[in-house]
Amino acid sequence: MQQTNSQGDEPRQNGRLIDLSDTVVALIIIAGCAFLYYQTTQFEEVSTLLGDNVLPSDFPRLVLYIVGALALFLPFEHRFESRWKKIKESRSERIPMRTFATMALVVAILAAAPYLGTVLVIVLSSLLLPLLWGERRLWLVLIYAALFSAAIVLLFAVVLKVHFEPGMFGIQIR
Repeated sequence: MQQTNSQGDEPRQNGRLIDLSDTVVALIIIAGCAFLYYQTTQFEEVSTLLGDNVLPSDFPRLVLYIVGALALFLPFEHRFESRWKKIKESRSERIPMRTFATMALVVAILAAAPYLGTVLVIVLSSLLLPLLWGERRLWLVLIYAALFSAAIVLLFAVVLKVHFEPGMFGIQIR
């Protein structure tokens, strides 16, 4: 017997508590979080003089906790989402080439990060990604890149005192 959602237009997985494909995705995400958490245990020990500040492992672990917790809800999403029929239909569509281009651009920028430095990577990312995604108002992209980059640098380099790699151009923020 099939159950339907509140609009009565979509069977809800024959009453299943979890969606199997979403469960597989959630398990992959959680495994990735576990691997990355393990990587944070390999960070160098920080001097006790810096004990009051955010340790290098704290921020990535916090992000991993949040991602892992959200992944736990993924198998149950179909029970709460009213647009489940549209979501299921969209999964059968091909992944747009723009998605693969975005992955390639991010990998290229990250590969160049040791040479360019952190600040240039932030600026390049905030300039190139909106253009890749179809934004054609260059003035808007320039404003966004300037404000976003400045906000990130201000927050991390100035407020949180996170060290940004200077790269080959020697750009340092203190």
